[in-house]
Amino acid sequence: MQDGCLARPVNPLIIEAAQHQELEQMIKRPTTPQREVRRARIVLLRAEGKSQEPVAAQIGVNRPVVAKWEKRFREAGLAGWAEARRSGRKPSVDVAIRAQIGTEVTQPPAGRTRWSSRAMAKAKGGVGPHRAAPVAGQRPEAPFATNVQVVA
Repeated sequence: MQDGCLARPVNPLIIEAAQHQELEQMIKRPTTPQREVRRARIVLLRAEGKSQEPVAAQIGVNRPVVAKWEKRFREAGLAGWAEARRSGRKPSVDVAIRAQIGTEVTQPPAGRTRWSSRAMAKAKGGVGPHRAAPVAGQRPEAPFATNVQVVA
C-alpha cells in the first residue's frame, strides 16, 4: 500500500441533546448576537460530522476560526464562548450601573410591551437624549445623573 493521499479521519464533535436544543434555540432567537449565531452553527455542523474545512466554507470563515470555537466548546461548553479580555479602552460605565440600566430597560411600563425613548425620558424626569449634554469636567465613571445637564 502506498503512503500519501490518505485523509485524516474527522474527529467528530459529540454534543448532548440538551446542548443541541439550546444551540438551535439560540440560532432562532432574534436577539442573539450574530457572532454567537455563527458559533452555534459551527458547533452544530461539526456535530453533524462535517469536517472543519467544509464547515468553514459554509459559514464563510477560515478553518482556524472553526477550530477555535470548536476547541472552546469542547473545553467549556457554551461558557467557553465568553469574550476574552482585549486591550484597549476600559469600559466607562461600571458593571453595576450597566446591570441596573439593563434591568430597567427590560421592565416596560404597565400596559406596554417595551419602552419607547419618549416614555423612558418621561419616566426619568423628562430628559431625553436629545435634550442632554455632558457636564464639562465630569469623569465618565460618574453616575449618569451627575454626568448630564438639561440643555434649555
